[in-house]
Amino acid sequence: MNNKGISFVETLLTVAIILVLTGFLIPLSSKLYESLFIKKLDLHVSEVAYNAAKQIKDKGINAGSVKIDDNNFQWSFDGQKLCVNYQLFKEVEMKCFTQNGLI
Repeated sequence: MNNKGISFVETLLTVAIILVLTGFLIPLSSKLYESLFIKKLDLHVSEVAYNAAKQIKDKGINAGSVKIDDNNFQWSFDGQKLCVNYQLFKEVEMKCFTQNGLI
């Protein structure tokens, strides 16, 4: 038996395994972060649409804007549908809702 410690080959193998695992985990964590960000924006869109629907019903207001987490959400109501505009990765997205749900 060798009681002198870890050999150079074992150290290189350990470092190679750690690099391979890190190479797999970094893209995975990036995709998970992006997915979480998109889901968070969807939640904010739903919140804005809900609060806009309350303002439409109570005050008769047909347009407005809300800023949440440094994102600007603009909503408008045309009598049939409520649309919320927001920015997602340098593109303007729009989600519209009717009484029956999401369009």
